[in-house]
Amino acid sequence: MTLLQNISSIKPDFVQSYLSRSGWTQVDFNVQENFKYQFLNTDLVVLVPRNTHSKDYSQSLFNVISTLSQVEERDINSVVKNIATPSVDTLKFRFIGAGADVGSLPLEYTLNAIESIRDTLVYSACSELTAKSMFNRALKDAKKIIEKSRFGQTEVGSFVISVDMPLDLQPIHIFHGSQISIKQESEQETENVDPIQRRLITRIIRSAQKARAIAINGDSLDLENDFKTSLNANLADALASLKQEGIDLSVEISAHWDKSLPSKDLPIKPVLIEERTFDTLRSIGNVLRGSISSRKVSVIGNICSLSRDDTSDDDEEIENTVVIKTNGDDLPKKISVTLNKTDYLKACDWHRDKKQVKIKGTLEKSGRTWLLTGYSDLIENS
Repeated sequence: MTLLQNISSIKPDFVQSYLSRSGWTQVDFNVQENFKYQFLNTDLVVLVPRNTHSKDYSQSLFNVISTLSQVEERDINSVVKNIATPSVDTLKFRFIGAGADVGSLPLEYTLNAIESIRDTLVYSACSELTAKSMFNRALKDAKKIIEKSRFGQTEVGSFVISVDMPLDLQPIHIFHGSQISIKQESEQETENVDPIQRRLITRIIRSAQKARAIAINGDSLDLENDFKTSLNANLADALASLKQEGIDLSVEISAHWDKSLPSKDLPIKPVLIEERTFDTLRSIGNVLRGSISSRKVSVIGNICSLSRDDTSDDDEEIENTVVIKTNGDDLPKKISVTLNKTDYLKACDWHRDKKQVKIKGTLEKSGRTWLLTGYSDLIENS
């Protein structure tokens, strides 16, 4: 598809919306076929065609976009992309080493990297919704926020995974007599003026910056406050998992910010995560998780699986393990418990009859598995 064909699919109201958020103002114009926009307090104007079916629609729109490209000092394709998909920030992960420089990576690693990037986005969104140092499970609302995200193409001469995030801009309609003015979220005097998609990208980059500062400069981690603006345990784990054993590479994280939505203090420079920073991220994850993960809990849920290691002849050494699928949002989704023989037989019956159970113990984490140790009071929850 040619550039003009791409442009021909763009609706006039998309162009008008983009212009209105980019410093352009609609001014009076006597010609019915076009809308006229003026840039700030300059003499620079563009004419936006009203009718998509006019024979010169594509060429007229191309002239508008060419002007925008010059004003914004960006290539035409980037401008077209932002107009066609209004207000998009892009998060980029550039992989360095392990064959990435020639545009390829091992398939298995790439699949895992995509999953890690998804987790990075989800758990950054979790902290934007609720500032916590660790999440037992991803918040449903956080998952919804990234549903509209899209992967972009890798770039020539390297391996780059780009994630395009359309920004949720909810305009406020303010009535002045018979006229309506639209005030964007970015103009509201609120505590968090940026769309949440922009905030979560910012958090990811700030998190990488923080981990690198600790690894390279010896900065310290403030357990009481850093999770409010940057890392949580899950986010640290997700970033750390971009480095896998046997794959010698570094990852550079950067962002392209949609210029139609200006913000203050956005991170501009790329952040490099190399061996020391990956190690630091793993340590940060353990520290943040360890500070709250070992705690007394009461668990209610259904037994979703049972396993019995009967390789030993000694009943005392046989491991009888059940996995409980929990109900509460304040607990991990699944918790593993090792039971004695008597309780395990009860658990088998409750599992068969689809009964809920209740159990108390100490919640701990081993790797990716949540465990309940020192359990007591295993009963049917009736």
